[in-house]
Amino acid sequence: MKIVLTPGSQQFLDVTQRWSERLRDVARVGVYLAAQYSLRGIRQMIPAGRAYRKYRQSLRLVEVRSKAEYPVFAIVGVPRRAAAVSSLRAKQYLIHVRAKRKLSPVNPAVAILIENNPWTEDTLPFKPLSTQAILEYENVSAVRRRTVSKQRDSDRDKWELALRRAGLRLEQMPQSPKTRESGLVQEALQLEFGRGAAPAVPHWRPTLRGIDRKGILHIINRSLAGRKYLDRVFTATKAPKFKMPKLTVISPEQMRRGIEFSKRILKG
Repeated sequence: MKIVLTPGSQQFLDVTQRWSERLRDVARVGVYLAAQYSLRGIRQMIPAGRAYRKYRQSLRLVEVRSKAEYPVFAIVGVPRRAAAVSSLRAKQYLIHVRAKRKLSPVNPAVAILIENNPWTEDTLPFKPLSTQAILEYENVSAVRRRTVSKQRDSDRDKWELALRRAGLRLEQMPQSPKTRESGLVQEALQLEFGRGAAPAVPHWRPTLRGIDRKGILHIINRSLAGRKYLDRVFTATKAPKFKMPKLTVISPEQMRRGIEFSKRILKG
């Protein structure tokens, strides 16, 4: 018995034979679009205004070097300009919290930071918003920095009690100086959980949970390019190409801090 395939049947057979490969391609595209969707959602939920502008603009999508079958993407904070601290020797500086002259009265929690100046990176309980205070960095010797760090730790009970009375939710903050966050990480956690003198504005958790709830196919269909790709991926004779932008590639070692940040976010 001789079976003759029509052109249409042959095309269908060719496509079905390549389904497994194309399903993997769909998964790769879905992972990228989910990461892009997350970045857009997080940025949109960050409050408007100058206080969070640098934080919002610093968020970038990068690819993590991996041997996994599917690409791994991450959202990281990359300041547009090198921070003022970058010109200082690594961690050998003191932080002075100054009140903004136009603000009267000063936020109670910020006032306590000012009263207990100077601070070190590992003892500063929270980073005030740029609208509430000014942070000045003083380059010092390692000996001077260690001395101040010990002083702040020795009177920790006093200033922690004062901050609690001022309404600071210290129970959500890491208690070990070695685990304290700084810079963009601290600002992200402070906004997400309402630490310091700022109210909570969850933006990471709602976005990430939205992806779990909606699913990858829903995320792909939200993108015009994604919809066009899905329309052709299982019907076109030649596998369609989905153009992804060239992203900065980082190593798994560079993502270790990001993994810890993710655990903190998802645990909260």
